[in-house]
Amino acid sequence: MKFDKIEPDVICYLLLVNACSNIGILSICQSIFEQIPKSFLDNSYIKNALVDMWGKSSCIDRAENIFQSLIQPDTIGYTSMINSYGLNGMGIQAIELFNQMPRELILEETYVCVLNACSHSGLIDQARSIFSNITNKTEKIYT
Repeated sequence: MKFDKIEPDVICYLLLVNACSNIGILSICQSIFEQIPKSFLDNSYIKNALVDMWGKSSCIDRAENIFQSLIQPDTIGYTSMINSYGLNGMGIQAIELFNQMPRELILEETYVCVLNACSHSGLIDQARSIFSNITNKTEKIYT
């Protein structure tokens, strides 16, 4: 990535990490991660993107470590970690994190991710309970 004395900035790395999330190939994810300057690893946008990337690459321990390093997780951080649990068949953990999440941070994407996690883990009763407590059921939540 580094050539002609041009150093990628945080946005460049953020885009690369997001691209890695979409392809989910562990070796590429690891290669990009190793190139991120240590000073960028404290950036909350980078951390949230890394949670998503590691979760989609089935490296749930790495996703959890990054999530736990967030000083004050935001909606994206919580939702990315909930989605990571769901993608890795860890519905109980997704529900536990959802229940710890401050209510004011929950968006429709969060509901979709936790319901998806329940579905993939066979937690039908828990999904029904969560669904019944959603006050504003949008089309996205229904689908």
